[in-house]
Amino acid sequence: MTAPPARLQRLEQALQDQGKPWRLAPVVEALQALRGGPCTVAVTTGAALGDLTRFDNPRQLMSYLVQNQATFLGMSRCASHSQS
Repeated sequence: MTAPPARLQRLEQALQDQGKPWRLAPVVEALQALRGGPCTVAVTTGAALGDLTRFDNPRQLMSYLVQNQATFLGMSRCASHSQS
């Protein structure tokens, strides 16, 4: 059995290799620059948000994130709370 750190390392390498030609690669690089964000978080965030140029300013981005927080928290997590 492969140790979890080794699997994570392979996943991050695969994401970096496949993400280089992606149109959102600059977004992923910028997200990774924020306090050394891991590649997996940067790729997931970039994929979820899409083209950040659609937001005229940071306030619009934050408003979007607040209005759509269930999407970014994960629907299964939200559903498990609503059943309680």
